[in-house]
Amino acid sequence: MGCFYYRRYKLGLFSLTIGIAFVLSGCVYEGPKASEEEVRLYQRDLAARAVRYRVSLWRRVASVGYRLVKALPKRFYRGNFPYIGLIISDNSEQMRIAYDLPDDRFPIVCATVEGSSAENIDIIPGSMLLAVGGYSVSSYDAFKRALDYFLPNSFVELTLWKGREYKRVVRLDWRPVEVDFYMSSDAQINSMATPKAVIVTYGMMRFIQSDDELAVVLGHELAHILLSHHSKGGGVNLITGLLGAVIGAKLDEVLPGVGGEIANMGTGAIQSGFSRDLERQADYWGLYFAYRAGYDIEVGKDIWERFAVEVPESMIKDFWATHPSSVERRVYIEKIVEQFKKGIFPEDGS
Repeated sequence: MGCFYYRRYKLGLFSLTIGIAFVLSGCVYEGPKASEEEVRLYQRDLAARAVRYRVSLWRRVASVGYRLVKALPKRFYRGNFPYIGLIISDNSEQMRIAYDLPDDRFPIVCATVEGSSAENIDIIPGSMLLAVGGYSVSSYDAFKRALDYFLPNSFVELTLWKGREYKRVVRLDWRPVEVDFYMSSDAQINSMATPKAVIVTYGMMRFIQSDDELAVVLGHELAHILLSHHSKGGGVNLITGLLGAVIGAKLDEVLPGVGGEIANMGTGAIQSGFSRDLERQADYWGLYFAYRAGYDIEVGKDIWERFAVEVPESMIKDFWATHPSSVERRVYIEKIVEQFKKGIFPEDGS
């Protein structure tokens, strides 16, 4: 019996000690505390910076893409299309927070494309675009339609707002094909094409290590478009249509409003994979496009070598049912580079 009471006494003393320690633990911390409001404001600031960072990546994609398009061989010219060199998104809460704008409906000029005339007219990033050449624009789509009224090399007045209304006059550039370049929020390492757009994922932008590598990736997708591979890839079907909607949604996650442009390009417009022969053809011509634009195409070997190391499954021939293995593409690209170094180019019929 005495042992029983002794054990009860020890158990009670232990419980009391734990209770006191628990109470005191709440009093020990004497450092500053973050209020919910402070956390909310900082989260808002970081979210704005995240949007602006991804816009900067989109600018890289658009700038390298424009340089590729300007250097295309004449055999691929499809017309004389006006190009204004603006990175534009629909107005949304995310974009308004990122650029400290009031609640309004006008699209937002996030940046300008390197090498375009718009780069040199001192547009304030985050300005709302009110009108193009007197035509009011209420959305990204309206902006695209307004450009149809003008010819390349003509001068157009832009009406913008950033704290106040201001105007800029820009000379429209030209491009031989009507292809735009975007970035989606997908974390996977991937790129894809529609008949009028090239999209690279956020995962791809984190994977590549230079604009030279980006040019090789974009050149490959551009080749799919210019070689009309979409018409050879099996035609329109429900799966590719659904993929188009997914990519549109992914674009909206990063740059709200832009995704609609992709989703509206037509059911089945996005093709996730072509035959192995078409992929090899796109590798060949894509490298040539990057070469003509002045990029170092030897990095094409590095891309596939690094991809094989980081994604070993890609070395298996049937990893993609429609794509050559990463090892084959690395060896193939090395042979193409050697040909170009010897002056053997596709225009020669070699």
